[in-house]
Amino acid sequence: MQKQETALKIGEDVVRVWQEFLDVIAEVTEVPVALIMRLEEPYISVFLSSSGDQNPYKPMDKEHFENSGLYCEQVIKTKTMLLVPNALKNPQWDHNPDIKLDMISYLGYPILKPDGEPFGTLCILDNKENSYSSKTEKLMEHYRNMIQRELALEYLNQLLGQENASLNDVIAELENKNEILNWLIRVISHDLRGPLGSFRDLLNMMLEESIPTTDYPELISALYERSGQMTNIVNEMLDGIKDQGNSMSELEDIRSQNIVPILQSIYELYRPIASQKGIHLEYHPESSYILAPIDQDLLKIAVRNLLNNAVKFSPSGGKIGLRLRALGPGAEITVSDEGIGLQSAELNSLKAGLKHKSRKSEYDPGISHGFGLELCKDCVHRMNGKLEIESQAGEGARFIIRIPA
Repeated sequence: MQKQETALKIGEDVVRVWQEFLDVIAEVTEVPVALIMRLEEPYISVFLSSSGDQNPYKPMDKEHFENSGLYCEQVIKTKTMLLVPNALKNPQWDHNPDIKLDMISYLGYPILKPDGEPFGTLCILDNKENSYSSKTEKLMEHYRNMIQRELALEYLNQLLGQENASLNDVIAELENKNEILNWLIRVISHDLRGPLGSFRDLLNMMLEESIPTTDYPELISALYERSGQMTNIVNEMLDGIKDQGNSMSELEDIRSQNIVPILQSIYELYRPIASQKGIHLEYHPESSYILAPIDQDLLKIAVRNLLNNAVKFSPSGGKIGLRLRALGPGAEITVSDEGIGLQSAELNSLKAGLKHKSRKSEYDPGISHGFGLELCKDCVHRMNGKLEIESQAGEGARFIIRIPA
């Protein structure tokens, strides 16, 4: 069995019971001193001491254990009872430290931990010669056994507490993993649903022969390009997930970097998607080098979701703007559209952090579940940023990311 910790905390209720043991023992055996000694190497100390004016031992009194010459040192090392009727008549004990306190007789028993290692001793001392009766020995052994049982319960309670804490850690870890799973599902849902929907629509139009066959080469080329875009999205997400840890906090790798090319890659990805719906997507960085403390994966997820929503809720012939400007030590990213906008109730619930009902776009047959904006806010928040929303029903919307906030 693994060695128990000496730093075990004995409960107050147990200490109170043990103190009562000592007071009863001292009273019944008519001795001035009853002690529970505790070994905490390199020291041995008085853990508890019986009440009484003739008792010179105080709790927390301690001595170096090795070669101390104390009666208790032998009891602990041999793990056996020791009886010394009169140390002054015994050459082995006539110079032990307790004689200085006029304690010339001793009866002590080892107290063992559940693993068999010594906790300390239960002992009584007298300032006169005392051979102690067999009844006294039985009483001492009885109380020693009771103390050992209480000690075993204390160790068991501590062990159960540690196991419970470990169980709570496992539960928390599982909850974190479940959070990550839900988070990734939302990412995949929003980053792939739009491109897959457009892909399917084009194929359906070709099957229904609603598109002239003369346009097929161009459409096939567009579909091929679109499949490459979806592959890039999947690869980006897998690359972002691959080396992540087991908690959401470990998903973050925030460092200052130039975000102009990052947004450029997102723009190149979504420009043909918007163009297919007849929407003009523009990208306007203020300069070619704008630093901000960001996690690249989280930033891509946030901006892609804003562009997904903008494309989804914009009419053919509309415009979507992706703008970037420096903002102190960070940056401001704006995604604006000329779509259906947000109802006041939807806008208020988003600002309050509440989930709003699903809604349909007259420009897109899919359904928005509110996950995109919720996910976007979460990603921005993890980068110490802030997402602001400006919108009116029927007049489009502006989504502003400021990092840091």
